[in-house]
Amino acid sequence: PVGAGTIANHMALGEAALARHAQDPTQLGVARTHFEEVLRADPNHAVALHRLAVVADLTHDYASAERYYAQALKQNPRDPQLLHDTGYSYMLQGRHAEAIPYLQQALVVAPGFDMAARKLADAAVQTNQPDLARQTLRQVLPAAEADQELARREQRYDPASKSSFFGRMRQNLEELRPARKEPDDPREQLLAELERARLEEERARRQRELAGAHPPGGQVPPAGTWNGASPA
Repeated sequence: PVGAGTIANHMALGEAALARHAQDPTQLGVARTHFEEVLRADPNHAVALHRLAVVADLTHDYASAERYYAQALKQNPRDPQLLHDTGYSYMLQGRHAEAIPYLQQALVVAPGFDMAARKLADAAVQTNQPDLARQTLRQVLPAAEADQELARREQRYDPASKSSFFGRMRQNLEELRPARKEPDDPREQLLAELERARLEEERARRQRELAGAHPPGGQVPPAGTWNGASPA
């Protein structure tokens, strides 16, 4: 049988490979191999299942992603990052209505989870639910800012704005600005945001490890929390 040390080693190597994939896409295959080795030793390892789902999303293998997310959620149903990423995966597939319950649950578990709120607002706009989008954004933004953010999202997803002359001119001006240019394809943009969220989660995990096995108060942070979100 594979010991805990070997599982930890495969997890560490898999995480490292996943972190390098933006510079070297072949690292996704390396990461997948390590996480699969973990599952051979522990088929219910929630973090390995979660990471395999992320790898599947990044390789556009959404059927595998859906399967891994479902298995991970059976083991860890109150992980806000896992709930967020499950909803995110459905958004990558254009299945916005199916994404909404997972993103809503992420916010129930971790109120103030900024990324989940913004993605839920996106999904609500895509399913013609502006009241839900506004209410969600107001959980993480002042009312005036939330309304402005909603207007931007509605404009972003309005098909008419993409074909108008002024819409194209506005987009061209945005692209001339020195700020980072986002991918034009909404799915690629979502994948880029998913990767940024994953990297932020990894940085937070490493910070927790450096701070010690237990945070002040003796409470072990649940796997998958990130960006300051604390499950209830």
